[in-house]
Amino acid sequence: MKRILQIILITGVVLFGNDLAAQTFKGEVIGGLNMSHIMGDDLNGYRRPGLNAGIGVLTQLTNKLSFSVETLYSMKGAQEKGYSDQVVTLSYLEAPMLLHYELDPNIFGGIGFSYGQMIGDKYTGTNIYPKYIRKEPYNTGDFNFLADVRFPVYEKLKFNFRFATSLLPIREVEFFDRDGIQKVIGQKNYTISFRLIYVINEKEGKKKRERIEDYQ
Repeated sequence: MKRILQIILITGVVLFGNDLAAQTFKGEVIGGLNMSHIMGDDLNGYRRPGLNAGIGVLTQLTNKLSFSVETLYSMKGAQEKGYSDQVVTLSYLEAPMLLHYELDPNIFGGIGFSYGQMIGDKYTGTNIYPKYIRKEPYNTGDFNFLADVRFPVYEKLKFNFRFATSLLPIREVEFFDRDGIQKVIGQKNYTISFRLIYVINEKEGKKKRERIEDYQ
């Protein structure tokens, strides 16, 4: 993970060079809710709630394009009540990086990627389903594709909706499904997040953006 961050930093310096030094950086305090499930465990639905919280930094690249980096605690997993009673909890420290484009005044759409380092996994349940024939341990790393949208709700406070999906399986399992069919599947995290973002130095960022627009 350290090597990945070093590569990202070097790439950013090469790509943006002196332009980055001239930008205004806006700090962000982030808090919200994940609703997640694990694709491939035969337990369908975004039913596992979890915390999504951390800090971030955003910088304006052009009058419509910005870039953000975050450091988050993110709880994912799966949950089912009824047919079986079980809860899977996967805890990650994540480093998302996104490019944001202004779709409309003060409404930004973003796409990017994140790396998550697993810091804990927990399983509780009764009437356990599915009945695994074989299951590998969870991978410690999880690479995700991200897509989100954010817009202001009050002064420096923004609302953010984000979708995330694993690019690679988090583990491989073999089991019989509810129809008795034997399956071998690479499981993946799927998560939707509802978050509030408080921008610490919003005024400074707006002034810098106005200067960029005037210059262009």
